[in-house]
Amino acid sequence: MAIRSESTVPEVLVGEVVTGPVAVPRRGVPYGIHLVWKIFGTFLFFTLRMLRPFLRIVMAVVSGLCILVAITLVIVGWLHGWSGSFLWGAGGFLLGAVVSSALTWYYDVLLLKLTPEGYQLTLWS
Repeated sequence: MAIRSESTVPEVLVGEVVTGPVAVPRRGVPYGIHLVWKIFGTFLFFTLRMLRPFLRIVMAVVSGLCILVAITLVIVGWLHGWSGSFLWGAGGFLLGAVVSSALTWYYDVLLLKLTPEGYQLTLWS
């Protein structure tokens, strides 16, 4: 039993008590496109899950190397009188480290969002 405060179905009045399921008209993408997206999401989920150990390690290593290169470029820039090219390079590598770290964290979030219905995902054991 549900009380609808806003109705998308014209047969149901605002505040009316609905005892059965209400057929809400579908809006958005047609069912065929939704089915293709669901199949693509399932394929992407299993591919990302299979590559998870390798890609998470690679992204963490890339992030660490970007931090080391950024620190090195700041030191070299300091030795060369704060040359702009070294500082721009350090900023670029620092941005690369932040993006890589964010992707490392978001990888698990993406896997959780792509998990197919009825599939029990265990990321940590």
